Amino acid sequence: MDKIWLVFQREYLVRVRKKSFIVMTILGPLLMALVMVVPVGLMMMSDNAKTIQVLDESGLLAAKFTATDQLNYVPVAGPLEKAKQAYLQSEDAALLYIPKLNIDQPTGIQLF
Repeated sequence: MDKIWLVFQREYLVRVRKKSFIVMTILGPLLMALVMVVPVGLMMMSDNAKTIQVLDESGLLAAKFTATDQLNYVPVAGPLEKAKQAYLQSEDAALLYIPKLNIDQPTGIQLF
């Protein structure tokens, strides 16, 4: 049993004295901290407010949307294809299309 302890002690000391062990002992926790901190920093740098264009052909719901800290609603006019082209050229988050509809059975609402 003494021999096993001596072999274990020698192997441990050989490994600990290597430069790579010392460097990784210092860099390992730093790299792990960076893996956790960098995504949080990137999320905080991004713009939190998203803009959603609203094309309401029914005229019933566009006035009901209110802006919040995270979402801004901008009404747009025109046919759907023209609004899609304008949306694709903008940096807005989404285009909400509300066709003429029956308020009791709203169908056909699309989010682009």
